[in-house]
Amino acid sequence: IVEIRKAIGDHSHTIIRTVPKRGFIFDPPESIRTESRGNRRAQSEIRNRKSYKPWVVLATVVVIVIVVLALRQNEGEDPDPIVDGIQATMPPNSIAVLPFVDMSERQDQKYLGDGIAEEILSKLTDYPDLVVIARTSSFLFRDRQADMSEIGRRLNSAHVLEGSIRKSGNQLRITAQLIETRGGTHVWAQSFDRELTVENLLEIQSEVAASVADAIASGATPASPQRNPLRVATNAAAYDLYLEGMYYLRQIEMAALPTYEGDVYDTAIELFEASISLDPDWALPHAALGRTMQSRAGIFQDNEHAETFGWYRLAKAHLLEAIRLDPEYALAYSFLGHVVLRLELDVAGAAAAHARAQELGGYFPWRYALFLRSMSRYEEATEQYQLAIERDPLSAGPRHQLATTYRCMGRYEDSIAELEKVLRLAPSRDDLHIPLAFLHLKTGNAEIGRELFERYRDPETAPIKYGKIYVMLGMIDKAYEALEQAESADRWWLEDVAGTALMLGEKDRALEYLELAASDDPRRLIHVHCVDEIQSLAGDSRFRKLLENAGLPELPY
Repeated sequence: IVEIRKAIGDHSHTIIRTVPKRGFIFDPPESIRTESRGNRRAQSEIRNRKSYKPWVVLATVVVIVIVVLALRQNEGEDPDPIVDGIQATMPPNSIAVLPFVDMSERQDQKYLGDGIAEEILSKLTDYPDLVVIARTSSFLFRDRQADMSEIGRRLNSAHVLEGSIRKSGNQLRITAQLIETRGGTHVWAQSFDRELTVENLLEIQSEVAASVADAIASGATPASPQRNPLRVATNAAAYDLYLEGMYYLRQIEMAALPTYEGDVYDTAIELFEASISLDPDWALPHAALGRTMQSRAGIFQDNEHAETFGWYRLAKAHLLEAIRLDPEYALAYSFLGHVVLRLELDVAGAAAAHARAQELGGYFPWRYALFLRSMSRYEEATEQYQLAIERDPLSAGPRHQLATTYRCMGRYEDSIAELEKVLRLAPSRDDLHIPLAFLHLKTGNAEIGRELFERYRDPETAPIKYGKIYVMLGMIDKAYEALEQAESADRWWLEDVAGTALMLGEKDRALEYLELAASDDPRRLIHVHCVDEIQSLAGDSRFRKLLENAGLPELPY
């Protein structure tokens, strides 16, 4: 490839582009493409030009052959990254629940089908003998043409539960069938025709879960019930509004890219608030509203949005209300642990909330992993992320967070591997190419790092976001210019500013900025341990005092 680039004068690597870990793309200039579309006379004139060298044709042919061979070699390759060896490790007691298909005449009950499927999935998690795949992965197969063996392979699940709903007036028909994915064998199936009431829905969901659990693991029983079981909805309309709100919250939480569109949040919030107004003593819509507010705050927390911490405060209020109504609602504790750390830098409160969620058996592993990473407990965090990935193999979120944790640990090769898996799961994540460029430069892959940086650099992005890359590329003047602009802008670019300063050897400058950031808001130090070259501050009294005042642990180096 190097020789071909030299032969055709492709010094900028724009005609033959490297695709990291995959191969190369031949992208000739528009002038050459136009030639191929021109008339015969024009083509003849071009062929007769003395400046048109025969080896250019030869080199182009060689590139095309290489690309064609590469494409043929990859024909039939599964686009998902988690496929190799899955059949050998698939737990025999694993199950995934697909969204139930809406068969209603008006096709307006998709939210109800999703809600019923998710509630059944939730009840299945009460059975310790089962391995239940998270809905973030299983719901990706909505409306996809895939056979059960393929779904099972991609989800690493030996069984799949699928079903449908049909609503007509106040009557509801639910069908469900359990399929063994390797052979496509129907293990269990049943239909339910009932009046649409909360009690009937809950009874059907429990009956389906119990039948499925027994079919997969004969004699399986749910874990010991909580001392105070969660109260269910007493109002059918409130339950319906809650399920519809969850339909929109799933769109937010399952998005490959962060969802900035306010309409999705506003719709979810309105539905949960309407549900609460009809049944104010029901914990679930309060917790769901808290989750929605927390997600909204998390999107904008690094952009100094004026309402970010207002949303965190609302999230905390609703999560606490859910806990007040149902003191043993594990999921509410799991989200509360994240909120109180981000809102109040309450390390003890966050730790207690996560511990309570674990005690109740309903914690979110990757929420807990975020807390562990903030406390520099990286090895424990990676274990939790791996657990989250095992249960949710096609979700980009935990893998992205795991990649970040590896970077914090200095495990750059592992971080690259995880980010590449994320990009295969979510090809639209162009925002990950710059972090990849940084990691490749860190590991000595200068050509790939430079190429990624030049291709994906956004001129509208604040220069300090590229400060560390400028240093590694030897663009020292650009790095200093970016640093000075950022310091005068008073923005939340702590990791980029401190990291760039430290990579430039400006230790005092980095400390001054960290002190300024902490005096402005100590919450900005939550991820300071992940700043590149931060280990150079280990043992520094000024830095230790900063961490101590913020209630954060010392460096783990």
